[in-house]
Amino acid sequence: MSRAWKTIDQGPSRRMAGWLYVAAWILIVASAGSLFLSPAQAQLPADWPMFGGNPAHTGVNDAETGTPPLELAWTKPLSTGALNPVSVEGERVFVTGVTYFGPNSPVWALNANDASQIWSYNFGSVFSVNPPSVSDGLVYVQMGNHTPASRLFAFKSADGTIAWATPYAAQWERYYAPTIADGKVFVNGGYYGGMYGFEAAMGDPLFYQGGLGQYDQWTPSFANGVLYSFVEGRLRAHDPNTGDILWTVDVGWRWDGWSMNTVAVVGDGVAFLVARPKLFAVDLLSQTVLWQRDNSFTGTPAYSLGVVYVLQSGALQARDAASGDLLWSFVPPDELRYPPVIANGFLYVSSNTKVHALDLAAQSEVWSDNAGGWLSIANGKLYVARPDGNLNAYKMTISAAPTP
Repeated sequence: MSRAWKTIDQGPSRRMAGWLYVAAWILIVASAGSLFLSPAQAQLPADWPMFGGNPAHTGVNDAETGTPPLELAWTKPLSTGALNPVSVEGERVFVTGVTYFGPNSPVWALNANDASQIWSYNFGSVFSVNPPSVSDGLVYVQMGNHTPASRLFAFKSADGTIAWATPYAAQWERYYAPTIADGKVFVNGGYYGGMYGFEAAMGDPLFYQGGLGQYDQWTPSFANGVLYSFVEGRLRAHDPNTGDILWTVDVGWRWDGWSMNTVAVVGDGVAFLVARPKLFAVDLLSQTVLWQRDNSFTGTPAYSLGVVYVLQSGALQARDAASGDLLWSFVPPDELRYPPVIANGFLYVSSNTKVHALDLAAQSEVWSDNAGGWLSIANGKLYVARPDGNLNAYKMTISAAPTP
């Protein structure tokens, strides 16, 4: 026998200690074995809970292991009008349509595997049913129908039961999806614009911050314990408990309507902002503009690993986050319109009619299909919420882990 086994044989107490030692090592090895499972076996959480995939709205799903090429899994016709971007939790997909006083204004919960309906809730004839967010078993949907009818709803994700519905002030606005962070829900709202904070579990109001300007089509951002709003060219930092303004950086604003159509993206201590037609990088520690570029930028950027990806005149540009310098660009024949999303070294971006997948290392297109719209990526699928009311789900390629 080896010396280790001789030690185990030296009396009952020693034998027990030895067996416990061996059992502990078995547990450690069994746990470590999960590192060698394929991504599908490991079942890593790769949900897409809100706009941009996370409270900082970087557009990145770090847990996703799928890659191109993609295969169409299903198409679900839901509406005669455009769809809002979807959120995903586990095997449930949550989606709403762009409404305008129609008799049917639902939120749907679909099975991610086959698009079968799990539940739906019809808000009736209302002005707007806005994009959903989901976290910890609750789906948050902001219904806008002027004061006093507007409500932020929280549905139980499993069966659609209303957990709570809290009123907020509004006129006739459309909003981006609620931002969920630190046990709170933050939304754009107010009769003359602004931002609300609610307790996430029960919907209790936390604050209303009204001094932001009357613009819709944006949502707050959250990173490192600080809440941010970007309205009318002003980036503001807020206390997430009170909504109080901590500081403001004004990058300027060229008015072209009362909708922002963009969100502050926060990554590595920098906020990336599109104030049409310019792109800005703002250092959050010094509260100064690091750099700016003026080149017909639109929409909301994405940020990953020191690079900011942004739409410019219907094309995609990749720019160095530290300097703003152009690294490379992608110019497709169709006009790109929707914010890019990133997962596992690939970027996905879309026009109204086509979706593209780009290999970031090779800086080239590797896959495309004839369906465009808002993109969400979760749990091995790419979702395209189309302007024609159809929802497409593409199954990603999942490669088995190498044999150890």
